[in-house]
Amino acid sequence: FDFACTLDERAAKLSLRMGAPRMMGFYHTVIGYESVEAMFDAFDVSDRAQLFGLFDFIKAHPVQLRALRRRDFLAFAASYNGLRPAYAYAGKLADFVTAFERLKTVWS
Repeated sequence: FDFACTLDERAAKLSLRMGAPRMMGFYHTVIGYESVEAMFDAFDVSDRAQLFGLFDFIKAHPVQLRALRRRDFLAFAASYNGLRPAYAYAGKLADFVTAFERLKTVWS
């Protein structure tokens, strides 16, 4: 990334997977940023911006939202990451949901 920035910083940020959700920079307008630089700066200083960026991305893609509501983690993962890594991500998502549901029962 650092080397790519020396060639073309904007292009490097557009092609970068940013933050915890690994959001591609070229999606900056989809999640409400005027520029990839604004998204990069927000993600750099705020975990909250990263989380809400993921939520905004999912809201912008009804196929993903419907898949999550159906708990079809494979369909969600395929839509978000492509089919090849979908199986691995689907299993991880199912595990995270199970862990979250267990925590909810403890907090209730």
